[in-house]
Amino acid sequence: MKIAVVDDSPRDLQLIKGYVERYFKEKGGDYQVWTFENGLDFLDEEKLSFDIVFMDVEMPHLNGIETARNFRKRDKMAVLVFITNMAQYAIHGYEVDAIEYMVKPVEYYNFPTKWKRRCAS
Repeated sequence: MKIAVVDDSPRDLQLIKGYVERYFKEKGGDYQVWTFENGLDFLDEEKLSFDIVFMDVEMPHLNGIETARNFRKRDKMAVLVFITNMAQYAIHGYEVDAIEYMVKPVEYYNFPTKWKRRCAS
């Protein structure tokens, strides 16, 4: 499984990456995690495809909603999960077919329940 984490906060980037690694250590399975500090760097990786993308909404240069819109032009199948401090943006997740919207701070005990059903497919 190929997983991308896109967040401008180094702390949150490492936290979510750590949650993904912990999940696969506990449950097993092959995975790779890529991290990106902004939407532009993420979109520059055109040759990579991802199964799951965890993305912050509030980022400099290109916010998560716009990043997701551009990403969806080339990949309509990836599972998209928004993670942010700003709950008021949740409605915009539907515009880009996000399956989930998690509000920071994200705790590990509920993190897998938000996306693990997608890992089985």
